[in-house]
Amino acid sequence: MRDRDSGRCRPRAPTPAVWRALTEAHLVTDWLPTTRFMVRDDGTFTFQASTLAGLEDPIEGEIVTTEAPHRLVMRWSGENLHTVVALTLDELPGDGTRLTLTQSGFLGPQGTMRRRVLRRTYQQLFEGPMVATLARQAADPPAAPTVTDPPAVVRRNDGGPSTGCRASSTRRAGPRRASAPRCAPPPDPARRPRCRASPPPSWAREPPVSPPCRPPVPTTP
Repeated sequence: MRDRDSGRCRPRAPTPAVWRALTEAHLVTDWLPTTRFMVRDDGTFTFQASTLAGLEDPIEGEIVTTEAPHRLVMRWSGENLHTVVALTLDELPGDGTRLTLTQSGFLGPQGTMRRRVLRRTYQQLFEGPMVATLARQAADPPAAPTVTDPPAVVRRNDGGPSTGCRASSTRRAGPRRASAPRCAPPPDPARRPRCRASPPPSWAREPPVSPPCRPPVPTTP
């Protein structure tokens, strides 16, 4: 894409906003009418814009360099297409941005023809759908992350809806006082148990006294 054959355009938007429109998938698909768009975690992607001249065939892309929010370098590969695309963003006074796109690697007469076709396609995209995307982005900026309180930590014996334990009372910080020993009350003499005297052992018992023997009384015939 060239701005009057200069390779530049000047969207009236801050540089971070333009960078987001070029790098975030949901914003890219808002101004780039793709029939297929997939971004992978390893920095590669696939897209196809069947309604755009020069981008009708599937293109495999790979991110080579990223210097947010000022420079993005990609490698595009497709049918009869093996080019390097570089996007450079420069801040301008008055909250504006200068966007420069360079695409190198076109070979032969077909490459020259495709380069001319893509130049017109990029110009139409950046001066039309991207301007609308940037306007919507300015009207509805991304919400700031909400700061929430950290979840309460439930300690042991602190109770809670799932433990069923009672919450322990809060103690004041400071040295612990030695607790006085608990003394048992003196026994009540009226309640003393009555103990039976146990019998003496067998060795201490006196032998039984046998009655005195009497001589037999003679009987008269």
